[in-house]
Amino acid sequence: MLHNHFSPEDICVLKNGIQDLEIAIGCPVIIRKNLCAKAGVLNGSKAVVRDIITPTEEEEESGIQEMIIVEVEGYKGDVIVTTPRGKGLPIFRSRASDFEQTMDQSLVFPLDLGYSFTVRAQKVPLFDFSIVLL
Repeated sequence: MLHNHFSPEDICVLKNGIQDLEIAIGCPVIIRKNLCAKAGVLNGSKAVVRDIITPTEEEEESGIQEMIIVEVEGYKGDVIVTTPRGKGLPIFRSRASDFEQTMDQSLVFPLDLGYSFTVRAQKVPLFDFSIVLL
């Protein structure tokens, strides 16, 4: 789906545990972890990528971490990062096992592409499960 909306030059491929995360500035994403309930950043929150920060080795040594800047729909917090490409909430890597039922201990971004959303978000009767074939 991402390749239908963005050119190959615009797509950034980040190592993300056992699976690569392909994203682009301007693409919709879904937050996959409750990051800050008080500010409205919950598992399933919709967001848009505003910037992707990949520090050099020298910057990493000085403590700058890789991050994805996202604009979260309904965000009520005061943590905002401003870059030349836009402003939003910084998302850092966290342990996969913190938000998934897995033994994987790798550090991953708690994000997925968000071109489809749950039926629950549309305020219709809930289903026990749904299947989406891509």
